[in-house]
Amino acid sequence: MQKRNAAEIVTITQSAKSGIEVSKKEFKIDELGGTITFTVNANTDYQLIIPNEYKDWIKEGAPTRGLTSHEHQLTIASLGDGDDREGYVIISNEDLNYSTTVTIKQVNTFYFETKNIELLIGTEKKVTVKNLTNQDIQWSTSSAAIATVNNGTIKGISKGNATITVKTADGKHIAKCEV
Repeated sequence: MQKRNAAEIVTITQSAKSGIEVSKKEFKIDELGGTITFTVNANTDYQLIIPNEYKDWIKEGAPTRGLTSHEHQLTIASLGDGDDREGYVIISNEDLNYSTTVTIKQVNTFYFETKNIELLIGTEKKVTVKNLTNQDIQWSTSSAAIATVNNGTIKGISKGNATITVKTADGKHIAKCEV
């Protein structure tokens, strides 16, 4: 049996694996647009990529950088009367063969189920508004001489065109319907 000297040196080498973590990978935002913020924790370089087909409505704000935590703000443009849309940004590092996506879903929370209505003089039609805002709404007409509206019931008064407008109590969400 061989004797060992207690003074021998033991070397331990520990290597950290490169990594990238994203705090949240999906966001829902209403048709008004706004700003979303997410954090990327990384001990390596990476890229934030906004694919070309989303650059007209997803914009990167001024970046803020910490030592290892990187906060990104993306500005989401207003949807207006448009249909719901979904896009994404990519966090990637080619050297690590790593990428992940952050999904952005923009939904219209306030709109008419029907955008155009034809009425005969003297007839009425009840219209509905998709209202996910949980706010009271106010109805109005551009011309009471052509069409009136009372709590969503539109009545044809005379020949012509009118715009029925409904808006939330705070005035931020507006939907229009042509009669």
